[in-house]
Amino acid sequence: MKRPQKDAVAIFLKKISKTSGAKISRDEVLSLVEKIAQTHMGKTFAYMTVEDIASQARLICMQQLKFYEPEKGIGWDDINSLERWLNRVVKNRLKNFYRDHCGSLNEQHKKARVSLSAKARNSKDDSVAYEPATCKNETENSVVFGELKDFVEARLSEEGLEIYRACLSEEPVNSYYKNKLRLEITQIMGEWRDGKTN
Repeated sequence: MKRPQKDAVAIFLKKISKTSGAKISRDEVLSLVEKIAQTHMGKTFAYMTVEDIASQARLICMQQLKFYEPEKGIGWDDINSLERWLNRVVKNRLKNFYRDHCGSLNEQHKKARVSLSAKARNSKDDSVAYEPATCKNETENSVVFGELKDFVEARLSEEGLEIYRACLSEEPVNSYYKNKLRLEITQIMGEWRDGKTN
């Protein structure tokens, strides 16, 4: 049996009229959500297109409406307060999305993301694509990267290796654990540098 969809805007309007007595119409809320989506849609990153960002911003707005507290508003009227709050929420949530889904330690994934991002920006020009290593310098760099990767993986602690593998498989990893992994890898990189200079 299908559960009926809850209308986020209707729930928000009901809540706000009870708590603050504010008179905001459904059309005002929907046009505000669209305005916020338009504001943030130019902030494309990784593989996400302009439309993806706008959709994500709309979704964030609809999900977060229920958490708005009008008594904490700082705008000159109710709609302005809501706009300021939603803009801040969308900005922070997009930053979190980027951090959690687009940060990668895997060099191959980074290159693929750059390629996808370039294709998204230049969708009219299909000639933009990731080219495999063709020159000697790129091949040498690839070999050195492979050696470094093996060196790091062999020296990571059990917990560090688990976090590392989660990052490589692009599972969402808390920033605390990413920083812990970064510190451990930094120490291992020092060992690598010392070994190369000796």
